[in-house]
Amino acid sequence: MHMQVSEVPASSVTTAPAPAPAKSPSKRYFHLDALKGVMILWGIPVHASTVGTSAFFDKVAEISGWVRMEAFFIISGLLSYMLIKRYGAKPIMKRRLTAVGIPLLSVLVLLNPLTNYLILKYHNAATAPSFPDFMMGRIPEGMHGTWNWHLHIWFLGVLLCLAAIFSTTAMRWMDATVNFLRPKLSKLPDGALLLTAACVVGAAALTARVGYEAAVKPNVSESFHFPLRAIGYYAGFYCFGMLMFASPRLLATFHRFNWIQIVASALLLWGAQTIQPQLPNKVGEVVRLLAEVYFALMFASVLFASFEKFFSKPTPVMKFIAESAFTVYLFHYLAIYLCAFAIRPYVGDQFTLGLLVTLTTTVVTMLGYEFFICRSPVFRALFLGKFSKQPEPTKEGGAPQAVASVQSGS
Repeated sequence: MHMQVSEVPASSVTTAPAPAPAKSPSKRYFHLDALKGVMILWGIPVHASTVGTSAFFDKVAEISGWVRMEAFFIISGLLSYMLIKRYGAKPIMKRRLTAVGIPLLSVLVLLNPLTNYLILKYHNAATAPSFPDFMMGRIPEGMHGTWNWHLHIWFLGVLLCLAAIFSTTAMRWMDATVNFLRPKLSKLPDGALLLTAACVVGAAALTARVGYEAAVKPNVSESFHFPLRAIGYYAGFYCFGMLMFASPRLLATFHRFNWIQIVASALLLWGAQTIQPQLPNKVGEVVRLLAEVYFALMFASVLFASFEKFFSKPTPVMKFIAESAFTVYLFHYLAIYLCAFAIRPYVGDQFTLGLLVTLTTTVVTMLGYEFFICRSPVFRALFLGKFSKQPEPTKEGGAPQAVASVQSGS
């Protein structure tokens, strides 16, 4: 399974001006709001690919696996550091525990058991056990489909872990690191600076993978393998986002179309995939991992630059997509299988099934946000972590943006 399934800078950096200095954390980054929302919507066809065998939806899921979650963690790290700089680590971590931790627990307890059972029932209509038997773990051998306790919600758990690890230390070492490295890297061209940062992220991912394989994997239950491996893999991308906010030059560089490195990363990934079968097992894995990290960073830079170019100003549509995105994220997996059960009897073509499930899920989850989640104090508390009416965001962004920024996912 390819490593995949969020928080939200830059002024007009694609044309020439550098972004606002890191000491001005009140800026609202509208293009990253839009990017978050669109990537969450992207997750719907990714998971809708599991209801059928459409080559198109399989390709959508494959492309997502190369960049979508890496971009999410870059955005998360960038925004986390921005909010820490403005409000301090303790208030932001406390708010995150409420805004992310409560929805995480709500989905794990209230939504995922039913979603997992629907997955089992959908792919094994004749032989699936009853729901009580499923909850008791009495599941026959040879069942089709993929289900696990975390499903897509692993992202929020990993995000909380990374925030806890890095939030308390960010103020101490990030600025110091940037100030120490700035004179040493100031003479590097922008492209070389970006390549250097990519090498650091790659080295971090490799180190984490080695540590996971040696010390974690043999000692924990298989059901925890994916989320624990994800913590190490995405830590480098999260720190890269923090570093971008601390370094306006790196931030500006990442928001440009670095075509030479983009093409080079694609060629390196293709080469790594081609030669991996011919290399010793562990060597091939290392080569492929490093190529994947480099390609993910360059692909993410294309997304950042594109959205900065076309969505630098707020629009009503993007505003609603960004606001509803967290609810869409939480409920979309359950909605996918409810819609699939309703649509499958009337549709034979797998592509059409996937398309209708995707569209219906999008509409249902957005309407659910607008008419149920927002209007019910109980639902707001359970699925948004809000126990009182939230103040409207200011023009500059700020604490209300912080609440929205910590709520995104696969």
